[in-house]
Amino acid sequence: MTTVHPMEADTRITSESETESLADRARRSVHDARDKASQTAADLRERAEKAGHDLRDRADRASHDLRERAEFEYELGKERLGKAGSEAERLVKDNPALAIAGAVGVGVLLGLALGNSRRG
Repeated sequence: MTTVHPMEADTRITSESETESLADRARRSVHDARDKASQTAADLRERAEKAGHDLRDRADRASHDLRERAEFEYELGKERLGKAGSEAERLVKDNPALAIAGAVGVGVLLGLALGNSRRG
């Protein structure tokens, strides 16, 4: 049987208590760090989802605005083309000889341009 001096027994008990206390603190620190990391990850995930929704909403609004703008431009172009056609028709009715001369001139220019492109 081993005899332990009373001072040595107190030292062993104190060392074991300090070791357990240190281990408990380390476990608590790891647990706290894990909880904090989980909360941070959840916060980041929530912020990323919100940012994704915001971007999707902005893209939808931009797409809608572009579609409306394209429809407006189409209608405006159609209206202008109709007016130009009406104006051309009125000019031809008012000046048929000038319209024929203009058409012949355009034909001659096209013929020259096409003739030169075939030769070159």
